[in-house]
Parts: sequence; C-alpha cells; structure tokens
Amino acid sequence: MTILPPVNGPASHKKASIVARKSLVDSRKLSSRSLKTSPRPEGGDETVKVNISTTPRGSRKGSRSGKGSMVVEIEAGRRSKSIVSLPQGMEYALKVCSETGYGKVLELSTEENVRLQLSMQDLKTLFEARCKDQPVQPLPHTVKERELRFINHVTKSCNNMHFSLREALLGPASASTISKILSNTTNFAVLDLSANNLKDDGVANISELLVKDENIVKITLQSVGLTSRGSDVLCHALMHNKTVTDLDISMAITQARNHIGPKGGASLKHVLACPGSVLCCLNIASTGLCDHGVMSLSEGLRGNNALTSLNLSDNDITSVGSEALAAVLPATQIEHLEVDRNKLAVRGLGFILGAMGKDPHQVKIATLTAAFNQIGAVHSGKSAAQHATKKLGKLHFMLENSTKLTNMKLDGNDMSGLYDVTSEALAASKSILVLSLDKCSLQASDGVALSLGFSSSLTRLCVSHNELLDEGTVAILVALQRNKTLRTFEADDNRLTSEVVTGLAKVLTANTTLTNVSLKQNNIKSWAGCLKALDGNTALTFLGAEGNPIALNELNTIREVIERNEAAMSKTAVPKLMEKIAVLQQDEADLYDTKQEITIEQTRIAKEEQLLADRKMGLEAGLANIADDASKVEEEYTEVHGQLIAASLQSKALVVSCGTQLEALDVQLAMETRQMNLQSLRETDVQKALITEIDSLEQAIASKKDIPEAEPLLHELQVAATVRLEAENEARRLAEEISALELQLIVNEGEMEKEKEKKKRKSTVGENLKQNSSRKPSTVSSVHSFNKRRSVSNIKK
Repeated sequence: MTILPPVNGPASHKKASIVARKSLVDSRKLSSRSLKTSPRPEGGDETVKVNISTTPRGSRKGSRSGKGSMVVEIEAGRRSKSIVSLPQGMEYALKVCSETGYGKVLELSTEENVRLQLSMQDLKTLFEARCKDQPVQPLPHTVKERELRFINHVTKSCNNMHFSLREALLGPASASTISKILSNTTNFAVLDLSANNLKDDGVANISELLVKDENIVKITLQSVGLTSRGSDVLCHALMHNKTVTDLDISMAITQARNHIGPKGGASLKHVLACPGSVLCCLNIASTGLCDHGVMSLSEGLRGNNALTSLNLSDNDITSVGSEALAAVLPATQIEHLEVDRNKLAVRGLGFILGAMGKDPHQVKIATLTAAFNQIGAVHSGKSAAQHATKKLGKLHFMLENSTKLTNMKLDGNDMSGLYDVTSEALAASKSILVLSLDKCSLQASDGVALSLGFSSSLTRLCVSHNELLDEGTVAILVALQRNKTLRTFEADDNRLTSEVVTGLAKVLTANTTLTNVSLKQNNIKSWAGCLKALDGNTALTFLGAEGNPIALNELNTIREVIERNEAAMSKTAVPKLMEKIAVLQQDEADLYDTKQEITIEQTRIAKEEQLLADRKMGLEAGLANIADDASKVEEEYTEVHGQLIAASLQSKALVVSCGTQLEALDVQLAMETRQMNLQSLRETDVQKALITEIDSLEQAIASKKDIPEAEPLLHELQVAATVRLEAENEARRLAEEISALELQLIVNEGEMEKEKEKKKRKSTVGENLKQNSSRKPSTVSSVHSFNKRRSVSNIKK
C-alpha cells in the first residue's frame, strides 16, 4: 500500500484533494462505517474524492489542547459523503492506493474547516491509561506502533455521537480517563464500553461522569465485571441524572457476566421509584437477579411512568418472581417485555398472560418474548398435559381481550399437544402480528390444528426446527391460500419432502401478499411443481431453499424470478419511499415544533420551580420564626407557671396562718366569753343582792330610819357599776379587733384576685392552669371566711 505523508507547513495555505478510481481503494482499510459510496452513475466510472483538511493550533473553538488536527472527507460519486476525523501528527493519513502503485494523484487540497471530536492529547492520555490496565506492559520498541493502531481504532469507532470502545482491553484507569475526557465535551450521546475489564472501580469512575453529564442518553456496559457493589454506585449516580434513557448492563456472548444479584435489583428499585425518572429502556439480562431481585424491581416499577422496555432474560426467574412482576404490570408503561431463558413454566407465564387479559386497557405490552421457559414439558403423563392445557387457557383469554400485543415469541418450549388451545387463541386475536414458535416440538397434528386458527391480523409466522412433516406444513399452506395478511412464513428444518411443493404452488398462485417464504434445511429434492406458479408470481421477493438437495438449474430459475421481483419492487419502492420521506419531513417539522414547545415548557417549569423554591424558603423562614415564638411563649409560660405555683404556695401559707390566728382568737374569745359569763353571773347575783339591799334601803329611807350600813353599800354599788362599764368597754374593743381582722382578710383576698387577673391577662397559655390553681385557695378562703363570720356572730350574740 502507498501511504500518504502528513501535510506539513501552515494549514491555511495548502489545499489537497485526491481523486482516484474506486478500483484502487483498499476496501479492507476503509470500513463501511467511515466510508460510504454511492452506486456508480450511469454512463461513467465511479470515483472517490478525498479532501484532507487541517487547522492551525488553537483555531477550533472549544478545543482543549490547542493542537491542530486533520479531517479526511470521502466523496463517492455525487450522492454520498462521510467524514473521518484523524488527529494531526500521525505518520499516515489514509490508504487510498494499491500496493502496486497504480492510481494517480490528480489534486491535493487543504481546507480550514475541521471536524474535531477528540484531541491528540486526549488520545495519548487514554492510550497511557490503557497500558496501565494491562497485566503485561508492551515492549518499548512496540509502544509507538501500538499507540498509532489504538489511536486509529478510537478515531474510527468514536464518531457520529457514539463513543464506542468494545473489547478494547480497557480497565479502571482507562474508565477514569474516559470520564475526564467526556466531561469536557458535548460531542457524544452514546457510551459503549462493553466487554472490557472495568470492574466495579471502573464503573464507579463512569458513574462520576453521569452525575454531572447532560449529554449522554445511552450507556452500554455489557460484561464489564460488574457486581452488586458497582451497581449500587451506578444506580446512585442515575438517581441524580436526568438524561440517560437507555441502560444495558447485561451479559455479552462468550464474555464475563455482570452478576449484580438480588442486591442489584434492590438498587435498581430506587432508580425506578425515583421521582422524575427518565429511564425508558433497561436491559439486565443474565445478571443473576433471581426471584428476590425481580420482587424488589417490581416494587420500584409500581407507579413508574417512564420505563417502556424491560429485558429480564436468563435470570433464573420462576413463577414466584413472575407473579410479583405481573401484579405491577397494569401500573406501568412497559411495551416490550423479554423473559427468555428462565424457569417460568406454564404457571409463571399464566400470571403474565392473566394480567394482560384482565386489564387489556392498562397493560400496554406490545412485544412479549418467553422463549426457553420449560412451558408444557414440566411433567409427563396425561395429567400434566391437562394441567398445561388448563393454564394455557389464559393465552386464549389474553389474546381475545388484548388489543395492544403485536409480537409474541414462545421459542424453545415443548408446545406439542397444546395447539387446540393455541389455535383457538390465535383465531380470537385481533392484534397479533408476529408469532414465533421455533423449536417447540410441534408435530404434524399440531400443524393441522394451527392452520385452523390463523388470525386475521397475523403477518409473520415462524415454525422452524420442529417435526411438522409434510402433513402439518401442507395444512398450513392450504390455510395460507385464503389468508390476505401474512407476509413471512418460515418452516426451516421440518423434515419436509417434495410433497409440499404442490401446496406451495397453490399458495403462490392464490396469495398475492406473501413476500417471504423460507424452507431451508429440509429434504425437498424437486421444485419443478412450483416453478410455473413462481414465474407468474410478482409479490415473492425471498424464497429460502438452501440446505435442500435441489438441482442447480432449478436454483438458478428461483434466483432469476426473485431478482426480477426485487427489481420490479425497487422501481415502485422509490415513490413509496419518497412519500414516506415527505411524511417523515413533516414529522420532523412537528418534532421541531414540539421540541420548541418542550423548551418553552421547561423554561416555564424552571421558573415555577424557582418560585416554589423561593416560597419554600419563605415558609421555612416563617416556620423558624414560629418556632422561635413558640420557644419564647414556652419560656414565658414556664415563668408564669412558676409564679403561679409560688403564689399558690404563698396563698396556702397565708390561709394556714389566718386559720391558725382565727383558731387562737376563737379559743381566746371562748375563754373571755366564759369569764364574762361567769362574771355576768356573779354580777347578776350581786345585782340581785344590791337590789334587795337598795329596796330595803329605800324602804328604810322612806321610813326615814337611820341605817348605819348604807354608806358602804352605796360605795360597792358604784364600784360594781364601774367594773361593769369596763367589761363592756373590753368586749367592745375585742369586737373591733375581730372586725379589723376580717377586713384584713378581705383585703388580702382582693389583692390575690387582682394578682390572678393580672397574670391571666399576661399569658393566655396558663389560663386553665391559673383557674385550676386559684380554685382551691378560693374554696379554702371562703370556708375560713364563713367560720370567721360564724365566730363573730357567736361573739356578738
């Protein structure tokens, strides 16, 4: 091969353009992904035009390294054009000539327009990180060659918004470098690092990118050594990401599996249950979820309105997990469900079919694949067949009621003897379009039963790798003569012979909608019976006859007819495609308008969110103020409560003191009253004696007798009158003291009532407490007031 040297000198002053014949292009080096050529125009040779453009350092806006780069534009004919971005400084640009040196360089040009996605420094840094991830470092003399090959691979793989480095021997260090590179660019929307030894640490590095990235919408991490620890970090990042709509962490074929286990299902539950989740497609096939993981995942699906596609294949799911999943299907938006290679059996499939038939308007599943799930062959014997037939009665119920299911795949299940139920279900279906029954152990009788239940909407039927034989296949072909919707029929590897050719001829004569028929890997020796009908058919564009002992002339005849039909179809296909393009253009305009409306709505929502955030801050501040006021009121209440308790204790002490004084006064009054009574009795006796003496004296005076004892008696009377006057004065003084004590008690009670009213106005919080605390002293004071009034009354009496 001839290698063009790099362009030297200032990029803005050189122009290069290469035109060479396509026959000289090394098609092995120009991959179909980066080089696309258009068909050769009529009347001339097809040419390939290559434009190599470079840019000065730092001239590209947004370039991080400031280094220039080269862009190779390949034009094939006049219709197609593709871009291949190659970094500047590589020792070669593009191989466009053959090894013998044929071809002639006619024009060389450089342009200033550059299509740059990764800088040279980024590529070198990524190569160095890749070397660190290798257990054995490359030899020094091979580093440069390895670096150039790696840079070429990255440049070809990472374009058109796809950053795809599958099976590139990357590790945790490479993942960290990729995270840093992609965090500084907005050129990539799809990230695919499958089949690399990233492990949990590498996935954690990618998760750091997802937290702050707003461009990546799809992530594929198949077979990267992911475990439950790495899935937990990844799910935590997805909860903060609002752009990733497609996540694939399944197992790639012949690669190390991602085993997240039931704990990984619990982590995904939080992602699906997160408010505002945008994850639409989730592929977690072959990750070891088991029933517990599916049950956790089902809890997250309840109320999720974003997920539309879910792949749970090869996860050891039984009827337990299927029951949990079926319970939440009516509350989801899932349209595509895959549960292949599990252990659902008839019971597990029955739960899903029952949910789809019970709520046909709520369950939105359009594609259901349940291949290799041990359906129909769990047990042996007549009872097992009857049990399976009873369970598959739900299939009839579901297909009869469901209006959304269009594709159903039941490959790899032993369905022999069950097609009396299946055929009735298909006859009742009004929406099923594709039915695949590959490797289902179908017998001839099953084919006959199946032919009786063709749906009016079925467009594709696959019954390959069964035991239908000629009898079952001919029955299906007879049914196809009346069918006007089926377009594809596949019956490969069914031990068919030349007898089916006659039935095929009748189908090709009567059916004008069938376009694809495949009868590969059978024992059909002669196709002469259908060649005439095939020649008159203009709709068939594919007839699979490989793997049969067919004669070469018959095979050539079949190929000629198929090519003729394809050519006729292509002539009519262009106008149809143009019509579809016009419709798509209108849809594109509508999508653009919708995008603008979404942008406006997002702006409005952002403003409302800001207003709500401000309002929330105001409410939080108000709540803080209310909490402060409540704390102050509580402090005041505590203080007032303490004062009330002190006043209550003081009033109790005062009542006790007053009661003690009243008791002492009562005792004193009782004693003085007794003395006064005794003295009154004595005075009464003295008065009687004096009265007697006075009467006698008066009589003596009246008789004018000389009474020598009169003078002392008069003196005693005067002394007795004086003592009586003093006693009356003492009683009057005691009554005044009692009145003063009663007045003091009334004043004290008034002051206490005023103090209580003052405290009541000061704090409304302690109103009930003050009433309860003031009730008892008032009662006590009223009792003592009554006792005092009674004592005073007794004294007065």
